[in-house]
Amino acid sequence: MDRRQFLELGGTSALALPLAGSIAWIEPTDEQRPLARPDMLTRVGDHGLTRRLGRRYRRVFPEENDTATLTGILRRSAAGEEGPDLSTKLTARVRRDFAEGRTLNLDGWVLARTEARQCGLFSVLHS
Repeated sequence: MDRRQFLELGGTSALALPLAGSIAWIEPTDEQRPLARPDMLTRVGDHGLTRRLGRRYRRVFPEENDTATLTGILRRSAAGEEGPDLSTKLTARVRRDFAEGRTLNLDGWVLARTEARQCGLFSVLHS
């Protein structure tokens, strides 16, 4: 195999990797977009920070280290809140988490558990 064949094979293989699920990029569904958009991202505007906190959350809670689990938990959390849409319900849940002491410290940031889960989902979808 010469260099050109190797590069062609390598390029073709790289294109096939997303199909095989080997690359972490996942296109979020319409339902997942608000779930993976914590208010802190809007306030701080730092996607890298949100990803980093999300990765840290998933390391601390490995049982929640996948899209389906985080999506399910966040949907159930939002279901118990008042509001016209999913984003509003999640914001209400974050406030309630703070009020009821459901917080954790991730790399010096105090986050509501729901907010940390949103960062976790964001990090899975935007790795």
